[in-house]
Amino acid sequence: MTKALVRLLNPAIGRLPVGFSSLLLVGLVTFAPSAFPQPALSSTVAADDPVKACPLAEEADRQERALTSQRRSPALDKALQSESAFWRFFIDPSTSYLDRMAAAYQGARLIPPEQVVRLWKASAEFEVLPTGVNPSPCEFIRNVWAARSQDAWLLRKTRCVYPACQKKPETRNVLGYEVRLPETAIDYPLDLQSRNSAPWLWQMARALGALEGNVRKYYEHPDRYAQMAEVALRWHPDDYHESGIRARALGQVHGTRPGSGH
Repeated sequence: MTKALVRLLNPAIGRLPVGFSSLLLVGLVTFAPSAFPQPALSSTVAADDPVKACPLAEEADRQERALTSQRRSPALDKALQSESAFWRFFIDPSTSYLDRMAAAYQGARLIPPEQVVRLWKASAEFEVLPTGVNPSPCEFIRNVWAARSQDAWLLRKTRCVYPACQKKPETRNVLGYEVRLPETAIDYPLDLQSRNSAPWLWQMARALGALEGNVRKYYEHPDRYAQMAEVALRWHPDDYHESGIRARALGQVHGTRPGSGH
């Protein structure tokens, strides 16, 4: 796996610049062996067959939603006390995957109307960023799109599936961190333990998708919608993805964010 450099650029986050690899992110937090459901014994065998791998991916998705909606931890509880603490915790590469996803499912109320545009911009950016992880095997079943064809699946280990990686090396400022974008990609994690060690970009893409959706639901309430709508109507994005997120927030389109399950 190509190492992805994640270095802090914004001193306001309160940490010194430090390099991380996509493999070492998990080493920043210690977990008990029972912290994750054990992966199925058949996961290795199923990895090369999308039809067999898809149910494993869907089961991991189900476990993830069930665990994170009710999850508690000292770090998470502290982060849920204020908007600033929440955002720092949410984007920090050292935050565990389950805590990050739990924050996405439990922290919607901490995003005030004046900060929804920041969330929408971040979410839109991650819709097009390469994450270093190939799409879910479920996307390769009976899909007529060439980028999700059987040939694309078979070649994924030598040529990552669009848009999981890019061909040219590039370093970019992402959420205040200097990140080297991935040039290779790993398979979609089929269990929660492997998701915790997945690249930070992939973790953030999933977490932002979940947070955006939950913030949208929070502001759908009649007592809160007007405040959010006032901010949204003052924002006039030129970017296609930003415009789509704004439209979803205002209820102008239906459905959830594409990629929120990737």
